[in-house]
Amino acid sequence: MKLERRGKLVYDEELLGKTYVFRDRWEAGSKLGEACREVLGSAHYVLAVPMGGVPVGIRVAEKLGSKLDLILCRKLLIPWNR
Repeated sequence: MKLERRGKLVYDEELLGKTYVFRDRWEAGSKLGEACREVLGSAHYVLAVPMGGVPVGIRVAEKLGSKLDLILCRKLLIPWNR
């Protein structure tokens, strides 16, 4: 990954506009974990949102040597947007 910074935003120019970049969520988490380690160094906690975010969060936490916790939420329905 070739990370670039613009202010507080960190991104990889080569991934912009692409779809199906990673084999699965586990690979995506590994790549994100490596990027986070490069940018952040470390973190105390990684928070993941079920369903799809858990495999990503597990890999990120492993790469950073952090604890993993879940954020449980539910969809908020707006009357005019159902």
